[in-house]
Amino acid sequence: MVFSAEEIEGSIKALQASPGSKNLYNDKNFAIDLTVEKNTGAMEFEWHEHRDHVIHVLEGETDYELGGTPEGAHSPRDGEGLAPSSVGATKVTLKKGAILIIRRGTPHRRTTPHSVTFTLTGPMSSPVTR
Repeated sequence: MVFSAEEIEGSIKALQASPGSKNLYNDKNFAIDLTVEKNTGAMEFEWHEHRDHVIHVLEGETDYELGGTPEGAHSPRDGEGLAPSSVGATKVTLKKGAILIIRRGTPHRRTTPHSVTFTLTGPMSSPVTR
């Protein structure tokens, strides 16, 4: 599957006019989303048992808090976790061109003080049977 530069640019322009995410591809193995955010921040840390995240910043910058030990955790769905804080998380700032890999099970939270455009590729695995 090929996404032309023109297709991507058109999607970015549409998202700049109305910030949000557009799913570019989705199957049982992975998904690719294109996102434009302006002045937003997640209220809680999240983590996923069955998927990784690969974030590639195309424009702007965003901050991630990563890792640590979640406090006040709850699970809205099987294989997903949320928590208002994560003790010991570290903060990284991603700028244009940066790539961040967040392994499954890693608590993470994003804050975008200004504007960012990025792709998020989410490789998936089957649930672990115990």
